[in-house]
Amino acid sequence: MIKKDLSDFRVYMGIQLFTAVISILLLLFLDFGGFYYYDYYYKIHNYGYISFGSGIISSFIVLIGVAGFLMVIRSSYFLLKEKKISEKNIKDNALKSIQGAVIPLILSVVAALILWVTNLENSWWLDTGFYAAFFGGALIIIFSKLTLKILE
Repeated sequence: MIKKDLSDFRVYMGIQLFTAVISILLLLFLDFGGFYYYDYYYKIHNYGYISFGSGIISSFIVLIGVAGFLMVIRSSYFLLKEKKISEKNIKDNALKSIQGAVIPLILSVVAALILWVTNLENSWWLDTGFYAAFFGGALIIIFSKLTLKILE
C-alpha cells in the first residue's frame, strides 16, 4: 500500500475554507435576485429584490445558506489547525463539507424556481448572491469529492 502524504489535503481544505468565507460575504452583502413589473395600462411600476434584510422569507433563505457555509468553515478550520491529521478526519471533513455545501446549493435553486414561478410574465433576474451560493457550494463539493477520491 502506498503511503499518502496527508499534508497535501490541507490545500483542498484551505480552498474549501476560502470559498465558504467568500460565499458567506457575498450572500450577506449582495443581492440574491430580484424582479421588475410594469403594467402600461394601469401605470404600475413594481420592483423588489431578495437579499439579507429585505424581508423575513428572504432573510431566512440567506441565513440558511450562510449556516450551510458555516458548517464547511467549522469542519475545515478545525482540521487545518491540527498538527497531525488522519485519513479518517479528512474523510469526515469531506463528508461534512459536502453536507454543508448542499444546503446553499439546493436553496439557491429553490429560490430561483420561486422567482421564476411567481414572476412568469415579468422580468426577474438572479444576482451575485445566487451565484455565490450555487458556485460556492459546487466548488466545495468538487474539492470534497476530489479528496475522497484520492483517499480511496
